[in-house]
Amino acid sequence: MDDFQALLNEISRHQVAAGDSEPSNYEKFLDAILKGKHPPFCELVWTGEAFHIVLQLHFQRAPQIAGALEPRAEAYRRKAWRSFRKVRPDKQRLMQIRVTIKDYLPVTAEISVAPEAAGLFRLETTQLTEFQNP
Repeated sequence: MDDFQALLNEISRHQVAAGDSEPSNYEKFLDAILKGKHPPFCELVWTGEAFHIVLQLHFQRAPQIAGALEPRAEAYRRKAWRSFRKVRPDKQRLMQIRVTIKDYLPVTAEISVAPEAAGLFRLETTQLTEFQNP
């Protein structure tokens, strides 16, 4: 048995012994790593106190030409727009979105919870997956 599995076993024993019904943030972090409970493109971040999933959206491969006036350009922009349009107004102030632009077009985006809102709102995995599957 490797060290990682031994740690997971220790966490499980502790949880059963303590009768904890809700796993800790760190246990959720380890569970996400072990079982892949996260979107396909993301970062799993442990801050010492909280577990965060930072989503990275992949819109397209950036064209090698700078024109960006071809018909596909508008399609890329619309796809990016539709993704962000889904965010309800009450959630917009709680999220941080960083879009990477290349050759005038959106290429990738990083979505996370604003630090000041972390205690108020948590992005669920299903919400993150919906961003990636418009």
